[in-house]
Amino acid sequence: MTLPGEASALIFVPGGRDAHLAAALLSEIGQPSEICADLDCFVDGLDADVAFGMLTEEAVRHADLGRLAAVVASQPSWSALPFVVLTRHGGGPERNPEAARLSEILGNVTFLERPFHATTFVSIARAARRGRERQFETRAAVERLHRSEEALRTALTAGRLGMWQLQPETKLLTVTPMLREIFGRREDEPFGFEEFLSSLHPEDKTRVIDIIEAASSGGGEYRAEFRHIRPDGSLRWAEATARIERDSHGAVQLVGLTADVTVRKSAEASQREQTEDLERRVAARTAELEQAHARMLDEIRQRERTESQLLQSQKMEAIGQLTGGVAHDFNNLLMAVLGNLDLLSRHVGDDARAARLIDGAIQGAQRGAALTQRLLAFARKQELKVEPRDLPGLVRGSEELLRRSVGDDIELSFDLPEGLPSAQVDGNQFDLALLNLAVNARDAMPDGGRLAIAVDLSEASGEDDLAPGSYLRLSVSDTGTGMDAATLEQATQPFFSTKELGKGTGLGLSMIHGLARQLHGALRLSSRPGAGTRAEL
Repeated sequence: MTLPGEASALIFVPGGRDAHLAAALLSEIGQPSEICADLDCFVDGLDADVAFGMLTEEAVRHADLGRLAAVVASQPSWSALPFVVLTRHGGGPERNPEAARLSEILGNVTFLERPFHATTFVSIARAARRGRERQFETRAAVERLHRSEEALRTALTAGRLGMWQLQPETKLLTVTPMLREIFGRREDEPFGFEEFLSSLHPEDKTRVIDIIEAASSGGGEYRAEFRHIRPDGSLRWAEATARIERDSHGAVQLVGLTADVTVRKSAEASQREQTEDLERRVAARTAELEQAHARMLDEIRQRERTESQLLQSQKMEAIGQLTGGVAHDFNNLLMAVLGNLDLLSRHVGDDARAARLIDGAIQGAQRGAALTQRLLAFARKQELKVEPRDLPGLVRGSEELLRRSVGDDIELSFDLPEGLPSAQVDGNQFDLALLNLAVNARDAMPDGGRLAIAVDLSEASGEDDLAPGSYLRLSVSDTGTGMDAATLEQATQPFFSTKELGKGTGLGLSMIHGLARQLHGALRLSSRPGAGTRAEL
């Protein structure tokens, strides 16, 4: 086989100096050429290794071109030999019947009118050579493909792999002899798509059909293992892999390989049985250990929860005792101060300035007394007037005050069912606690939001900080900024506040916490940053 760079150009230009001139120009660009004296020589030289052919229109005007047409028509599929035809001026195929006849016979032809410039000729020659070189590359690729196909056939035979093609539309199945052997079919036996389906194990047939339909419609690759029954009644395992391809006409087809994997599946089943038996024995021996481990973990978690609750309770109890003692003494001092101020106010007479000073002192002492009452509430040492009260009724009675307190930017909603049992509570302290929770929610929603207040019946099982029994639950939920875990942990401690300096005492939640404990209840808070806060009393 001639290499692309070694292919010669055939020149059939009788008479004159055009043939030698063309050969010289081709030589300058490194293109070998051969001058033919007659048409037979030219036709005989047109083989697969020619770069291109050159002839004149007048040289073949009256010649029999049957042999030339036959040689051109018999080219292999990869070949479209280029021709350069020299014509007289104005002799192109549009106006010259002979040129048109040559165009039909030669196919891949370029017409060059004389006289021509050397540059034009060289350009056409180079274009023809480049086109032929691409054809040589195609020939090489085809030959490599043939060698690859032969190697593939050898590999498939050696690996005992059966190859097949399926047309999804027509269900036309084409198989290799090895595939017939895998399914136990002789060469003279029919084995199409219907025979393939009938050989499948009944439990695998639907699954295989679904896989084929999914691959045909969705594309991509698929892999399937299935059982089939040979004509002799033996049950075998097969593994098929395939992918969607398109033929030269664009039609979809499934192309795949199938191997007999009966030996492998038998080994896998045996190994699986051994593994399952071992797993059963190991599971039986470790079940008791796992149960003991789970019990130990539960005990550890329960102990940690109990210790945490105990520590928190002890801390709050210690703070409460300290706060209660200080508040009680401070309250006694304030009572003495208020009593003396009251006596003093009766003796100032018409002294307006002294009266104003005494009045300011009384107001300050009263604010201090209110503060001590909050501290006593946290310490659970305040005096409560506990009696059965209708909680939904108490909330309804505070609705107008709550709406004024939260403002118009906050949507306030109530869920207060009828028929709930009464709760043992101090009504005044309950109203104050509800107002505190609503104001806290308002402060957490500076740009407005939703505040929901509800009362319902709740049962406690005794697993947490509540004794077993039935409780009335007040829920106050907002859509505000929320609190992180660290803030939430400290929220009920006295004097802890996230508000700006001077905008809160930090005693609101601690007072509510103390009230709840004094009434044998609990205050629970849940919150996440950006997700609002829910308080349950």
